[in-house]
Amino acid sequence: MELKSTDGVHIIGIGGAGMSALATILHQRGYRVTGSDLKASVVIEKLVALGIEVSIGHDVENIRSADLVAYSSAVRETNPELKGARESRKKVMDRADLLAELCRGLKVVTISGTHGKTTTTSMMSLALLGAGLDPTFVVGGELNEVGSGARAGSSEFMVVEADESDGTHLRIPCYLAILTNVEPDHLDYYGSLENLELAFSRYVAGSELPAVVCADDGGAMRVAMGSPFFSYGFSPKADFRIDELELFEDGSRFSLFRAEQRLVQLRLAIPGRHNVLNASGVLAAASLLGVSLESVAVALSRFTGVARRFQPKGSFNSAPFYDDYAHLPSEISVTLQSARQVGGGRRVVAVFQPHRYSRTKELAYQLGKALAGSDFAIVTDVYSAGETAIPGISGLAVAEAAKEFLGDDRVLYQPSRSELANSVAKIVRPNDLVVTLGAGDITALYWEIKEHQSAKE
Repeated sequence: MELKSTDGVHIIGIGGAGMSALATILHQRGYRVTGSDLKASVVIEKLVALGIEVSIGHDVENIRSADLVAYSSAVRETNPELKGARESRKKVMDRADLLAELCRGLKVVTISGTHGKTTTTSMMSLALLGAGLDPTFVVGGELNEVGSGARAGSSEFMVVEADESDGTHLRIPCYLAILTNVEPDHLDYYGSLENLELAFSRYVAGSELPAVVCADDGGAMRVAMGSPFFSYGFSPKADFRIDELELFEDGSRFSLFRAEQRLVQLRLAIPGRHNVLNASGVLAAASLLGVSLESVAVALSRFTGVARRFQPKGSFNSAPFYDDYAHLPSEISVTLQSARQVGGGRRVVAVFQPHRYSRTKELAYQLGKALAGSDFAIVTDVYSAGETAIPGISGLAVAEAAKEFLGDDRVLYQPSRSELANSVAKIVRPNDLVVTLGAGDITALYWEIKEHQSAKE
């Protein structure tokens, strides 16, 4: 099934990060795009401002003029628009198929891995933009420099954040694959760690050019074996090796070497050793593409991050607040390391919302251990993300694990999400540094605390 230039495309669930990005590219390429979602949002406001017609609520009437109907993995077969499209024999595509169609005929650089995808994809997109290559890109977050997570470029290059959660990373034609890391996740989809690793092995093997793989991640190196690849990282054995690292409160400086040759030196304006690693992967990929590393270094020096990736939110009680999407143990660890780097001796308070019952069941102890990177941890209950609750599984298991490392007096479990703002406000001291962590609605906590403060005044 192919997407024709004359097709009118309707997108069910257009307000989601993944589908809104595809809607933006389709619109910029000249397609007639409509969409629907259950509720209004800032994302939908931006789409409407572009000229895309969006309906709030799902109704079969919304698809009448569409030639093709696309839907996200969150949309069920009982959805009236999806059901109507099938019954009327319209062309129907899921997100992965539509994305693959948009990639057709282009040299696609894909970025996948358990975490680090969004930041690395954003850096790669900015790198090619800075080199004057005008790429199309699809990112799972908004680039601060561009103000969007998607853009239709005019060159032969496309950069795509390749989601592994539902196998999308295996359905996209790949010119050059970047693999950031491989850890247990999405086992509800894959069934086992073995199947997850097999999928990533297929991802690396599917790269037309030798893939770019993180040398510092054992999982990534393990799945890459048997396929041609180049490695990057701090490891002395890395093909593209990081050295001469300096960490500052507001960023870092490092050099990238290949064997004994210094390829480039770079100053990053965002903190964290993990961001140095992400940038080195982008530099390695740019080198294989034949792009000037000096121009890439200039572009990356201007990179100020992605929404919900250690994003400054403001301050409360003279304590700066940051927000991060981190919801896996290693993500939490590196985010809290960044908080230490930025904090300069401040007490670091982590506020964590576990994401999905299935993930909490598998990783509760590791999540609690990761929170030991803070000085005080506050844990709330699980954000279900549409999952059915699992009896006996809650945020309490994470809090209890954190207590093993921090002690009872440095961990608070607040199961009530509605009471969380009040609890955090009572804990925060002047000059603390607070980080909200999680992939759910924890991102709204800072504003809830500010509203709580205003109501008291």
